[in-house]
Amino acid sequence: MAAVASKTTGRNHAKTIALEIIERFSQMPDETQENNGDIPDDHWDYLQLCAAWARGLLGEVQLADKLAADVAQGRPFYSGYVSGHSSNFGYPQVDLGFAFFLCVPSNLQLSNNDGALFNKWQAMATEPNMLRDTYERVWVIRKPLQDEIRSRRSAAKKKPQTPAEANPSPKGPDSG
Repeated sequence: MAAVASKTTGRNHAKTIALEIIERFSQMPDETQENNGDIPDDHWDYLQLCAAWARGLLGEVQLADKLAADVAQGRPFYSGYVSGHSSNFGYPQVDLGFAFFLCVPSNLQLSNNDGALFNKWQAMATEPNMLRDTYERVWVIRKPLQDEIRSRRSAAKKKPQTPAEANPSPKGPDSG
């Protein structure tokens, strides 16, 4: 919400808060890997979302590029199945009244204007063109990596066998 507030109001304080949160979140993959831990899929989802917000809402192109590269190069490739609950663009799923953990106000008494403002801000945080742009930037980096992995796997499957592997000696009562 701080990134959206910065974009709509121009308040530097909101931008500072948003950047501090994004910077802190961007450190989690490094800290997790340093501690030999696996990084949950939703961390990668949110890191990609931070990249979208950094570029689209905060105008921080270098930070957005760094985050997109971190996601592209760090997120594991899964073979044959989809892991986690990511949407098809690699962002967190939106369900149960939450959009990226932005609570939909329901127990608050908001004026119609406040409710409309909240809905507008939430729409800005999940704007499809902004999300697609970051997704495509991630895949410009990620696609060659995926192709390389596939090529190595294919080469390993086609690896020539040694003569002993190709013609194993028969086993049975008549063998040597």
